[in-house]
Order: sequence, then structure tokens, then C-alpha cells
Amino acid sequence: MLDVAFAISGETIDAAYAVSLYEALARQLQWLEQEPAAGVFSIRGLTHSAGALLIGGRTRVVLRVPAGRVADCQRLRGQCIDLPQPLRIGAVTARELLPFPVLYARLVITGSEAEADFLAEVQAELKAVDVDSEVIVGRRGALQIGGRSEVGYSVMLHGLTPEESILMQERGLGRHRKLGCGLFVPHKSVAAVGG
Repeated sequence: MLDVAFAISGETIDAAYAVSLYEALARQLQWLEQEPAAGVFSIRGLTHSAGALLIGGRTRVVLRVPAGRVADCQRLRGQCIDLPQPLRIGAVTARELLPFPVLYARLVITGSEAEADFLAEVQAELKAVDVDSEVIVGRRGALQIGGRSEVGYSVMLHGLTPEESILMQERGLGRHRKLGCGLFVPHKSVAAVGG
């Protein structure tokens, strides 16, 4: 698995963009829906303004995809996707996953809203893949899907071996990888996970 980052240009997007972003990408990358390991990160580099999100020069759309799909992703350069506001895709860069001992996911959704039940489900998922990691549950959050809201929490894993770190970045945790959930990125240290 690799992370593929797309520079994007445009003006604004709606705050609840996760579903429309995935649908727009899936129209261009028709294999995306059938690729179980693929994930679409929340957009980085956005600024909140009057109920909308402003796109800046550092705004990126990032996908986590199998290495064999990178060339397909690079073909999106110069294309437009609609969220429904038009976004033009610029430079496309790929980067390898790094085996950090600490990983962070902004939002993990398991189906449980109570923190204790959520933690138990996360620990069960880790045990199922033989990952022996400390888990820190952070801020409660939600994902808007159509007219409903699904609750989850930020999660930090620490004490990972290099093999466990890569495995968890490739697998993720919980539901809705293609809507930005359960995707882990390296974190420099065990610190507050409220972000």
C-alpha cells in the first residue's frame, strides 16, 4: 500500500464532503469501489469560513491504495472532480508507508457510541490480527452519511513493532475507510489525541 496525494485547486467545498468526495473519485477511478483495502483520507489543508471550507495552496486529497493502482491515480492529473463545486487535480505524488511505533487516526467508527464499548471493539480487532498495542481513545466525533450521523473517536496506537505499524496502516480499523475513517498515519509521540 502507498499514499497518493493530489494537489487540488478550487474555491470552497461543503463541510460534509466525505460522501461526495468518494463518489466523485469513484466515477474517475472505477476500480475504487471494488478495492477493499483502498481508503480516502479527509482533505488536508482546508480553512473553515462561514459554514464552508476554503481550499488553499497546500490543500491535498490523499488516497491509500495498493501499489499497483498508483499509475491509475496519476492519470487524474489535470482532471476535474465535482463535489458539486469543481476541483481541478494538479500534481500527483506517491509516498511509502513508514513504520512508526505510534499511529493516529482522526476518526474510527465501529458501530458503538459508548466509549467503553468502542474500546472493547477496537481491542478485539487488534487481537484478531495479533497486534499487541496500547490504545488511547481521544475525542468523540461523527461522520455525516446522508441524513444520519455515525459516532466514533480518534484513536492512537503506540508500542507498535515496525511490522505491526505497517499492518495497521494497510488494514485500518473499523468502518468507512473510503469516507476517511479508520486510516492511520504516523505520529511522532504519544501526546494528546484531541485533534
